[in-house]
Order: sequence, then C-alpha cells, then structure tokens
Amino acid sequence: MKYTLSLKTECVKEAETEKLLKLFAPEDKELSNSRAKYSIEKNNLDLIFKVEAQDAVALRAVLTSITKTLDIYEQIKKLI
Repeated sequence: MKYTLSLKTECVKEAETEKLLKLFAPEDKELSNSRAKYSIEKNNLDLIFKVEAQDAVALRAVLTSITKTLDIYEQIKKLI
C-alpha cells in the first residue's frame, strides 16, 4: 500500500517561515532505503510538507524525522 500525506505549518511571520526553510535545507529528504521521501513547498507564510511512502513504517519514520526537527525548533525558540 502507498501513502501520501500533506502536513501544513502555519507560521505567523515571514522570518519564521524562512528560518524553518533553512532548518530543513540540510535534512535528507529521502530515506536511505528509498521507501519514503518528502518535499517542502512555501505558500505565503505556510510551509507544506508533502510525504510519500511505500509502507506505514516508512511513513512513520519520515513523520518522526519532521516532527522531531519541528520540536527542536520550538524548544530553541522558547530559550531565545
């Protein structure tokens, strides 16, 4: 079974959108076994993550990677 998912972040400032884009720039956008990948699109202040996976485990792995990175961003933002 194949999976497709879109995840949208709603940023409140352009600067936040740009910071998130820079944060995800060095990230691998595809699993090493090629079972899943994602892309990021900017839509005004929003970022849309488009995920494609060949199975549920690969989907979960990509979502975990994305959400962990977003969580780290939020935690750092609280410290600044």
